[in-house]
Amino acid sequence: MGQGQQDNERLHAPLAGWNGELPVIICQWYAMCDNTHDGFVWHPVLAFVPTCNRCANKHDMVIVSEDAIMSGLSHIAAWPDKYSPDVWANATDLLGGVTGEILPATAKEILKLAI
Repeated sequence: MGQGQQDNERLHAPLAGWNGELPVIICQWYAMCDNTHDGFVWHPVLAFVPTCNRCANKHDMVIVSEDAIMSGLSHIAAWPDKYSPDVWANATDLLGGVTGEILPATAKEILKLAI
């Protein structure tokens, strides 16, 4: 076995046992909650937080799905004249793979679109 083949096998070894299932995301609104998340809730400091229905209902919070967040970002990116330059730039950066966070103004627009 050549060095290149050994390097390739070592590089892909962590994926060898993966069965294709996505990891379970646990609710992160309360530290003691161990329910799986049902969507995301906006938090002014932490941004979108994975949350279960039970925790969201305690405070009448709106749960937004990951699909709704991505759809909102796509909508904002498609309509640059409708949104502020900062919101539009934030959405296009996130969709383009630039590492960063959703700005509060962008999240506000996403929530408007999701409701």
